[in-house]
Amino acid sequence: MGGCGSGGMLHVMRARSEFGLFKRRINGRIVYYYYIWDESNRRIYRSTGERQKCRALDYVMSMRDKGLLGTRDRCMISLRDYVRDFYIPDKCPIVKNARMHGKSISRGTCATRRRALSLHVLPHLGHLPLWSITSARVNRWLLDLPSTDKASRTSANAYFDTLKQVLDQAVRDGLIPDNPCEKMERLGTDSVRREAFTTDEVRKIIGKPCDWDNFLIRTMCLTAALTGMRIGEIRALRPDAVTDTAIYVRASFSDNDGFKAPKNGKARVAPIPAALRDQLRLLFPSDGGYIFRMVGDKPISSQYVLTKLKKRMADVGISGKTFHSFRAYFNTEMMSANVNETVVRAVIGHQSADMTEHYLHLEAGEFSQIRKVQESILEEVFV
Repeated sequence: MGGCGSGGMLHVMRARSEFGLFKRRINGRIVYYYYIWDESNRRIYRSTGERQKCRALDYVMSMRDKGLLGTRDRCMISLRDYVRDFYIPDKCPIVKNARMHGKSISRGTCATRRRALSLHVLPHLGHLPLWSITSARVNRWLLDLPSTDKASRTSANAYFDTLKQVLDQAVRDGLIPDNPCEKMERLGTDSVRREAFTTDEVRKIIGKPCDWDNFLIRTMCLTAALTGMRIGEIRALRPDAVTDTAIYVRASFSDNDGFKAPKNGKARVAPIPAALRDQLRLLFPSDGGYIFRMVGDKPISSQYVLTKLKKRMADVGISGKTFHSFRAYFNTEMMSANVNETVVRAVIGHQSADMTEHYLHLEAGEFSQIRKVQESILEEVFV
């Protein structure tokens, strides 16, 4: 009995001096939380982001080992030590927090954010204790980025957004009282419009099949010019997405995240002319897999597509534009032909979150209006 009492007392003493662990039900799921005491002997509650007790305990012990658990020492943790696991998908607290709220952060975004941290944030601010990162320090760093890191203002703002996201997490972890980035202004930037191809440029790029050493890339370019689809959406195409009259844009493919939902998370329909439908059907694989692939079962790489497009552009004397310029071209042609703006936005995937689901199923008149412009494009391209 004495042994049991002693063991129980040790457990209480340990929990009282370090932490306690308990579970909560959030959105129907069990998530483990821990609590510690501050200098005023008040409990502070934090989420571990874990659903299993053993993993939650590992998380808390890891926080303690890093000096992030105790209220006296945690303010001295440096930014570099704090972000050790940030933007590593299975370890990052920001990713876990997003999942808890029914959101997601893609692996591609994680890779971009971690690269921003490693190359542009930590070299300048990584040595600083979290408590010493003030708005003034961050502002000096942000203003200097264009010269110190040869960064554009747009890139500098992206690096600032990464730091802000990290410090938001530090606030959630109770390590700093507020985020010094919260009331800061980002750098001003000139609004850069994506340059659209002209019809003459599209004609030169598409050319004839013999002008290309890879027919797949030519068909991808033509698909983008006639539908406004993004490169990832075209890479994700499978035979079951192509009907007699349209492409159902239900997915995208990225090298980091693989097969995933389109950019805005919603499926849409893109009408297509018969000429494009027939070209796509010539490429249908017998196994129902990705249409645009060369080796194995994965789509052709985006880097390969962009390299081939760049070479083709150079061959016909075009520079300064990208694959996305086909999307801008399609949008320009539709708007110039006075196609209803809401319909155009629905077709190319710029619809707002509250746009009605009606636009997933375009009506016959809307189909014919778009196809009329597509046929006009084909006439111009294949003169």
